Amino acid sequence: MNSFHRRAMVGAAMVLGSVLLAPPPAQAASAGVYGIVPKWGGWDCTGPRNKVAFVTYHNHTSGKNGGDAGDDIVWIPVTLNRNNNITMSIRCSFGTHMAQNFVIKPTRNAQSWWFRLNGTATSN
Repeated sequence: MNSFHRRAMVGAAMVLGSVLLAPPPAQAASAGVYGIVPKWGGWDCTGPRNKVAFVTYHNHTSGKNGGDAGDDIVWIPVTLNRNNNITMSIRCSFGTHMAQNFVIKPTRNAQSWWFRLNGTATSN
């Protein structure tokens, strides 16, 4: 085998190896759910006049993230009938931040999920 063939085989092996080791693509979001971070679930901003100012989510499964101000609910794009790795977080009006990771398996569009700061979540 001459040096040209040897270099071609090494190059092909490197390309094939990089394809095999590449991370899997994120799952495309196929629906959405309501993500709720209720005060009774531990998402409490302590202190007078200190309240939830902003709720954010990051769906690590689909790569989608976003947030909403004004209440404790956000719309989260999800992949149905699969585990979705979600990080929920809040920002309080006086600067406190809280976050927690969850794994949920939504079964239908517009399902509601209540996330508790202790790491548990329930749905309707």
